[in-house]
Amino acid sequence: MRIKVNTPETYYLSNTQVENIFIGEYMPGAPDGYVKVYLLTMMYAQTTGEADAEVVARDLGIAGTVVEQAWSYWEKAGLIKRTADGIEFLSLKEDIYGTSRTEYDAAGTEPEAGAAAGKDGRQVDSVMAQRKEPEPGSMQQRIQTMFDEIEKTTKSFLGGSQLDTILNWVEDGAQPEVISSAFE
Repeated sequence: MRIKVNTPETYYLSNTQVENIFIGEYMPGAPDGYVKVYLLTMMYAQTTGEADAEVVARDLGIAGTVVEQAWSYWEKAGLIKRTADGIEFLSLKEDIYGTSRTEYDAAGTEPEAGAAAGKDGRQVDSVMAQRKEPEPGSMQQRIQTMFDEIEKTTKSFLGGSQLDTILNWVEDGAQPEVISSAFE
């Protein structure tokens, strides 16, 4: 899991893609310093394709053990997966729509429910509940269909606060089909 750090001209002039779900739902509840580790590792992964705890620790001015602890935290939260080849960043968008995305689902392991909860935990709990394919006709399936229809209607992807608002409407008793119709 070694990072081949290129010259600053190579990676400083690039952009790092971070999902808004991470920023809105996972970042606020993360322990101090763990977000820095996540973002720097992501930057290296997107620019050099490799990651090494020693380099991340040196660049952040922290101990290598803190980097390892942060990676363990993000792995338990379901945002990364450590493999023999290194660290894989997992798609949060796929979690929201119930798509099975990794061997985590096959192994039956779930991130800790409160590990990445927002202010009241409802958004994340709802996302975690949808990780596996929902039963046809279930509330989870109806919500998944609602999100698909809203994105088709608005021709845009829904982000953290938008998802939270819509899920709050469902929790307050609005039917997913009614919400979809309102967007149409």
